[in-house]
Amino acid sequence: MKIIRDGIEIELTKEELYGAWDEQQDWFDKESLRFRLEDSEYSQENVEKIIDIALPIYNKDRNYGCDESWSFDDAVSEAIDIFKCA
Repeated sequence: MKIIRDGIEIELTKEELYGAWDEQQDWFDKESLRFRLEDSEYSQENVEKIIDIALPIYNKDRNYGCDESWSFDDAVSEAIDIFKCA
């Protein structure tokens, strides 16, 4: 795939394109997790730690075919339990 950035044409390999897509998907998922935690009792620093724990749990649930909303809720719940025990 070719993109033009600041007038410069850049060609991305399939691996680079997939990596960029994967990073963007993680960003969207982290934002969704952050939204679910925005009214929680946790500080912003701790929310970020919980998100780091929750993201792989969310991805595992989705890979098993679980519903997106349920997967986010499950990931947040499990991540908070893990965070509290740490």
